[in-house]
Amino acid sequence: MINQFDGEDSIFLAIEGPTAHLHTGALAVVDPTASPDFSFAKLRQILAERIVEVPKLTWLVKEVPLQLHRPYWIENPDFDIDDQLHRIALPGDGGDGELAAIVGDILSRPLSRDLPLWELWFIEGLRNGRVGIVMKTHHCLFDGVSGASLGEILADLEPDPPPRKPTTGQSQPTPKQPSMFRMLAEGTRFTAGTPQRMSEWIRQLARRQLATAVGKRLKGRSRGDTPRVGFAPRAAFNGSIGARRGMRFVSISLKSVKQIKDHFDVTVNDVVLAICGHAFRVYLEDQDRLPERSLVAGVPTSTRGSDDDSLGNKVGVMSVPLATDTADDVARLKSIHRYTSAGKDQNRKHGAVNVSAMGDVIPPLGIQFLGWLMWSTRLDGILPLKANSIISNVPGPPMPLYIGGAKVDAIYPLAPILVGMGISITIFSYQGQVNFGITFDPAQVPRADRLVDGINQGLADLLKTVPARQRARKRRKSAPRPKAKPRKSSPTVRNATAAS
Repeated sequence: MINQFDGEDSIFLAIEGPTAHLHTGALAVVDPTASPDFSFAKLRQILAERIVEVPKLTWLVKEVPLQLHRPYWIENPDFDIDDQLHRIALPGDGGDGELAAIVGDILSRPLSRDLPLWELWFIEGLRNGRVGIVMKTHHCLFDGVSGASLGEILADLEPDPPPRKPTTGQSQPTPKQPSMFRMLAEGTRFTAGTPQRMSEWIRQLARRQLATAVGKRLKGRSRGDTPRVGFAPRAAFNGSIGARRGMRFVSISLKSVKQIKDHFDVTVNDVVLAICGHAFRVYLEDQDRLPERSLVAGVPTSTRGSDDDSLGNKVGVMSVPLATDTADDVARLKSIHRYTSAGKDQNRKHGAVNVSAMGDVIPPLGIQFLGWLMWSTRLDGILPLKANSIISNVPGPPMPLYIGGAKVDAIYPLAPILVGMGISITIFSYQGQVNFGITFDPAQVPRADRLVDGINQGLADLLKTVPARQRARKRRKSAPRPKAKPRKSSPTVRNATAAS
């Protein structure tokens, strides 16, 4: 089987550059208290045994000569799990600050193209004996949804799970290496067809924009509509990004988020976006650099079908103004809800805007040239922006996970920052918590802790707008009911009680 990249995966490899690292992943904070034999050696053994479940993690990238066509996945007969694993310890007292600094340093290093495009870091020395595990993968391997599925493959639902059934990874046959002649022939043909594909792509975009504009106009005549999202204003963190990365993480209560969601009849994602909008406003106000127009978030949306369990990228995007131009938290939430509802309606009618469609249109050589032009001239610091930041929300499991018998206390997502955007925020819900992973360029975001404060403050301010009686009612519903005292009853009553 010859396994060539599709356009969506290819573009994430092609646009990577000296300052644009396109890896993603997660930080898992693990408590090995109840698992005395948990160790780096045990984790290595688990990965070595289960890597066959995801054979893609052993493959290598084979690029086409002269970058004339999309690259190929090929077999790696010399795969060695030890090439992918790293073990380090935190300095100091092992606090959150030290952990965030180490993770930022890990994110600052691009993945080697000579190895499978992932690595795992085992971080010891956290407070209370905890361990940090960083799984870092290139975005061409997985998107957020399939990446979360990978985490479920590597983790367990119980501390002492039964042995897994043997698998040979038959859903992903071992890819063969294409011949040099085939790569050059197909690459030449693909490159020669670029003008025709580009013309058709532009026509499709124009038709979609026209259909969207007509639909908005007709809808607006009948019952009003949200205004069109134009270019975003340039914020203090929108400039030419560097190679260094910083990381901050924070958790808030999912129950509190749902209380706000239920009261205002919005979605969890709307509440999360409103909290991020509050944090951006607070951060920029502190520097007296808040734009008059609202900041805009690029919100990835999955285009993956319900029966699609593939591990590649299936991602669209919609633009959502964060209403940072108002201090009213409720008005911000309602405004965001209008835009996300309109965006979902548009995607249902016309399809989501595929962020990586160019990968099917332009050969990697052309995309890399555009990237080189951007970095060398620092155009990313002056070009108009469709969004100020990417904010992505990935649902996670409500039940606890275990790695090597050790309970996973928290999972914080890690995402790349894109050209011209010095901040990226990804959210992952896990076991009653909403976990924010903030990745940023330290040169553009000198006071990242203020973003963490803004997220906590944003939740608290929105929660204050929920009537106290509703919050109390939610608490009563979630509180465990006291057990009733046993009493004599007829068989009919006992059966009815059991059925209830």
